[in-house]
Amino acid sequence: MRNIVCEVVCICTAGGIQRCAGCGVAAWALNLFYRAAEGQAATVRCARFLARRFELRHDGTMSARRALLAFMCAVTLASPARAEDDEWRWGVTIWGVSYHVNKSIDYDERNWGAGLRYYIHRHVFVEADALRNSNRGIILPVSVGAEIGVGTLFSACHVSAIAAATLAYYQNPRTDSNYFKFGPVPGVAFRCGRVQPNVIAVLSPSGGPLAALVGSLTIRLGP
Repeated sequence: MRNIVCEVVCICTAGGIQRCAGCGVAAWALNLFYRAAEGQAATVRCARFLARRFELRHDGTMSARRALLAFMCAVTLASPARAEDDEWRWGVTIWGVSYHVNKSIDYDERNWGAGLRYYIHRHVFVEADALRNSNRGIILPVSVGAEIGVGTLFSACHVSAIAAATLAYYQNPRTDSNYFKFGPVPGVAFRCGRVQPNVIAVLSPSGGPLAALVGSLTIRLGP
């Protein structure tokens, strides 16, 4: 059964995003059946199988497109069984990429960094982060936010709207200045077990409502 589940993921990712979405439901059902039979170790074995199944390029790396598609399907298939929300107080957030509306400025859209999140209440959190900003400096944000449930995705992932207020220390080498920024940060989160991809919107102070979209991944910690 393990090979069947993982082969479904590989077929999906090889066929592109549309095919991945189309067969994700069937793969999810197979994965639930297998996990119920053999427990959480299935997730680890499935990940190893996927690593062997994807061939590397001649330079020893996987193409960005395949890596992204594999990640999208793996999040849906390999999220551990749910625990009570109150048991998952802590989380680690990994930052990675952004998209900027204004293409006239040479922004760096690789925003690597990490942070620590703590849930005061099942829907309210505080978070402190350190990451590389799009002007090639460092940003140190501290946020207080809430996640408001709006629905589910494939009956497996909880979709939430994010409303946060953030105070950030910002280094801007492009203008040779350092300053503090404070403001609202809206977004959306997709919680699939312990794994929670997030997309937040950076609002523009002028010239349009949206400056950028930033992606991160929060991994819930708990029993």
